Amino acid sequence: MNSLATNSDAIPQSEASQGLSRVVRQCLVLTLGIASLWVVLYFPASRIAGSRGIEGLTYAALLCLAPGYIALLLTHVMVAAGSHAGNGAMLSTALRLMVVGIAVVLLQSARPDLRFWHFHIWVVVFYGAALALETCFILKGVRRSPSTPQQSH
Repeated sequence: MNSLATNSDAIPQSEASQGLSRVVRQCLVLTLGIASLWVVLYFPASRIAGSRGIEGLTYAALLCLAPGYIALLLTHVMVAAGSHAGNGAMLSTALRLMVVGIAVVLLQSARPDLRFWHFHIWVVVFYGAALALETCFILKGVRRSPSTPQQSH
């Protein structure tokens, strides 16, 4: 048996690849969180608005998931480039708001029959859930990074 192939500690991972694998794990957790929320909200959406509610629920989940991936990757790239994680979080939040806002307007113009209880309420719920998960990931990354010296006043 080849010892190099079975011993993963023989070749240490670079810091960049470890960070990228952390982003992939965070994206998987984000996906599982959004999918779990979709399952939990399926029954209320179907009871409130029928098949249009389920359609709107699905659109809302996907609209909030895609910018979440971009936000996590963007924060990782900014931190790796030496920027503070808070800067990445602010830029990611702005990006998320812009992408979701534009997508909602485009979807609303293409599907004017999807009203508040069909779609908009679910966007608000998924937006908040995705933002909360991403914030937890970013805060966990800040605690993991070396502390910066405190300035005295």
